[in-house]
Amino acid sequence: MFFRAFTVVCVLSLVSCIDNKDYTFDSLTLTPTLAFPLAYGDISILDLVSDKDSTYLKVYSDGLLYFSYSQTLPSQDVNSLFKLPNSSTNFGFDLNLVPAT
Repeated sequence: MFFRAFTVVCVLSLVSCIDNKDYTFDSLTLTPTLAFPLAYGDISILDLVSDKDSTYLKVYSDGLLYFSYSQTLPSQDVNSLFKLPNSSTNFGFDLNLVPAT
């Protein structure tokens, strides 16, 4: 813990010594004539999940990912959860339409 705190204090003290006015790049002009990649690679979703998670993550032959799990969830009838009374209501109203003149 002491080493981390010491490192943070050292970095902050060194950064405070830098004056941004000494390093203005407004007049700098770059004209690259050669471009090449610095790094390349492939990454997939399977690289990001842990081995514990990948037991549920399967891959089809065309590369499509899907979750596979075999667990039966308990189910019950909705009528056993609550009862709605069997009632009906009739409601009527008159529309008094006045013809336009």
